[in-house]
Amino acid sequence: AGVRDLNGDGWRDLSNGTMLTIPILVRTDLPEAGRLAELVKRDLESVGLKVDLIPVDPPTFRQRIDINKDFHAFISRTTMWGMMMWAGYGTGYVDARNIGWSLVDDKEFQTIVDEMLKTTSEGEYRNLAHKLQDLYAEKLYLIPLYWGKMIQPYRSDRISGLHYDPMYGILTKETFYAIEVKSKR
Repeated sequence: AGVRDLNGDGWRDLSNGTMLTIPILVRTDLPEAGRLAELVKRDLESVGLKVDLIPVDPPTFRQRIDINKDFHAFISRTTMWGMMMWAGYGTGYVDARNIGWSLVDDKEFQTIVDEMLKTTSEGEYRNLAHKLQDLYAEKLYLIPLYWGKMIQPYRSDRISGLHYDPMYGILTKETFYAIEVKSKR
């Protein structure tokens, strides 16, 4: 099972002897995507998985990912809102009936999602979320290769009243109403 280096050249090969090469589409409109792609390529190639990075502009990305579903892997991003859409817990990104970047049409998965969408009971939703997390762990429909951190530097000696929100960072209503520029001494 799996792929192995059959000819000793350091790269993993398919069972027919040809080198496994993973094509990864990279969005050119996301400034961090290019550097991230280089890091992912470095890490995968360090374990013998050859990577071919394919830069694509936004229209090409949408055509290949959302319309043609013509890809093996890609580097994009998720958002807080995206993780909450559909039935929550990233289901919109996974379920083929929604954005479905993972192209998952597994009936077991979709049954849980449908139940999550229908229930009005917070307790039942929580139980379904646990089932979903277990299913994610068991079937590994997708594997995130990184987790980004949002950093918004500011001068605390000059500004106060910033309120952080996981979706909007510091650009929130609370910040706009509470921000103060400290007087220079």
